[in-house]
Amino acid sequence: METVVLQPGEARPVPGHFAVVKIASDETEERFCVLEATLAPVGLTSRLHRHHSCVESWFVVDGALEFYSGPETLHAPAGSFVLVPPSSPHTFGNAGPEEARIVAFYAPGGMDRFIADLAKFRSSDDPGFRAFADIIERYDTEPADEDVPAEIPVRVLGPGEGEQLSIGGATITIKADAVGTGGRFALLEYTAPPEFPGPPPHRHRETTELFYVLEGEPVIHVDGQDVVSPAGSFAMVAPGTAHKFSNPSGEPTRFLCFLSPGGFEGYFRQLAQALGEGPLDPAVMGRLLAGYDYEPA
Repeated sequence: METVVLQPGEARPVPGHFAVVKIASDETEERFCVLEATLAPVGLTSRLHRHHSCVESWFVVDGALEFYSGPETLHAPAGSFVLVPPSSPHTFGNAGPEEARIVAFYAPGGMDRFIADLAKFRSSDDPGFRAFADIIERYDTEPADEDVPAEIPVRVLGPGEGEQLSIGGATITIKADAVGTGGRFALLEYTAPPEFPGPPPHRHRETTELFYVLEGEPVIHVDGQDVVSPAGSFAMVAPGTAHKFSNPSGEPTRFLCFLSPGGFEGYFRQLAQALGEGPLDPAVMGRLLAGYDYEPA
């Protein structure tokens, strides 16, 4: 796995599909893939369906979406996070008159290839039912009955909702943790104040860390390089890569932090608790760091 840094708009297009690929499954050893999409207000993206092995999730960057979980309709305005556990029936569409933009995280990988194969199917003159059935079977997918309530429902966290932690003037909102994703990933929404120094340089041996900038202009430091990252920027920091981030500007910044596999979010929980109990004892900090996939760089 290699570290990747992308500026706004940089992505791999999927011919015939509205999504673009920020990170493909073959770049992550099939652990996950990340897509970005702009949806026109044209209705549903697909029929109600379920994936038996994939955890799907979306963060609504702009606009508003409607998600369907069996017969239930869930509204997801900008700032919402949507989690679809395996075997949960779902589909979604643009809920407003304007375009909507989303960033999507899927674990394990494969969804990028699935949508590429579906796009080829839709562009064929006469692909036939068998060809479509082969595609959905290959990707462990099946249609769902829209009149049957979902045993495993879609979960929506609205703007600002989630477990909130305060660390050094920054606010971290846990949108998904290892418990809710079967250990596959965690997703944090991180708001850093102006002139925020960020953590010291460090590396993870097993954890892959991703950043997607929503607002502001943080600086992502990767292997000695400082990358100014305006809204829409994306970075995947591979295990073993020295990195940190900071916000030297006079405005707050807000970004998503995706951690694969999940579990490292526990470090932030324990750090927030330790800081809330008074001055941090170096011995306490040492024990905390030793319990997680973190080492100074």
